[in-house]
Amino acid sequence: MAFQQNMNIKVCCRIRGQNEEDKRALDHSYSFPDEKSMLHLPSDKVYTFDQIFDQNSSQEQVYNDVARPIVTSVLAGFNGTILAYGQTSSGKTYTMEGDVSDNDKLGIIPRVAHDIFSRTESLDDKTKSEIKVSIK
Repeated sequence: MAFQQNMNIKVCCRIRGQNEEDKRALDHSYSFPDEKSMLHLPSDKVYTFDQIFDQNSSQEQVYNDVARPIVTSVLAGFNGTILAYGQTSSGKTYTMEGDVSDNDKLGIIPRVAHDIFSRTESLDDKTKSEIKVSIK
């Protein structure tokens, strides 16, 4: 069976809940005209993404929509990268690492590791796997 997947770069945005400082800062006010667009209200600038996750999105949903397809392509022999980018306190560490004391709040990195190892353990005895990971 041939493996085919859209190999384009995708840009997703995850919105964390507002803290008290965010609520006081009017220049950080956004609305969401649709599921892929964010409107910065003070400037009327629209930002478009492949997918937007709101503050109610679970760690599992982010993993399933963003990282799981990359794990699948990596196990099919392709290279894969997940990059978290954003301002300080924007939620990058939570999204990538999560809360390891709560399985529901595990981030992308522990979920990728679990997914890769569980999928490779289930391969037949004739298949050899070598796993190398680089995190910077």
